[in-house]
Amino acid sequence: MSMLRSSILSTAAMLLATTAAPAATMTFASLPDEGAQLLSYSENGIKAEDIESIEIISSPFTIKNVGVIFEPADILEAHFSTAFGCAVRLFRGGNGVYDYKSEDLKDPRFLDIARRVKCTPDDAMEEERIRYNSRPATAKVVTKDGKSFEKYVQFCRGTPRNPASDDELAAKFTNAVAPRLGDARAAQIVDRVMNFEKLEDVGELIRLTVKGGH
Repeated sequence: MSMLRSSILSTAAMLLATTAAPAATMTFASLPDEGAQLLSYSENGIKAEDIESIEIISSPFTIKNVGVIFEPADILEAHFSTAFGCAVRLFRGGNGVYDYKSEDLKDPRFLDIARRVKCTPDDAMEEERIRYNSRPATAKVVTKDGKSFEKYVQFCRGTPRNPASDDELAAKFTNAVAPRLGDARAAQIVDRVMNFEKLEDVGELIRLTVKGGH
């Protein structure tokens, strides 16, 4: 049932968010864990102004797709930029669809962090990506006072081998959908999905995902 819940919430969120953002899939489903790993460092008390350098190591396939843009020209490019995504994570607190804002594209603070990011391809991770159908990555952060942090993630959060909790699924869904349908409607959808086995009429769930539906 957990995988069914994840599938329903992910699909609904992606469809609803895409109506407002051109690249919802990149931040919702496709961006590897490189940027998300920074959250762990934030929990260690590291702030954007503390960052000296960030190195993201991943497969050549991954780097080719999301590791070559450092100063995105528009929101679409921003969604395909791990470097800019690191800045978004640090300043906005996440990499959700609505965390990417046009006014940040020329913000010197965001661009400074993006320029401090180095994306390094690793052939061993390419083999790992193919063998396990995963998106492995290592993030290395060095602070201006000389401290260093490193974290490796083999399987992205939310995949079968690194599943997200129900609370994480609900939070991600709400962040993507609430701006379109409102907090109350998003909460109702989450409740119906989390209790899907008790739902007598699936049409009730479908109607909740339609703006103005009842």
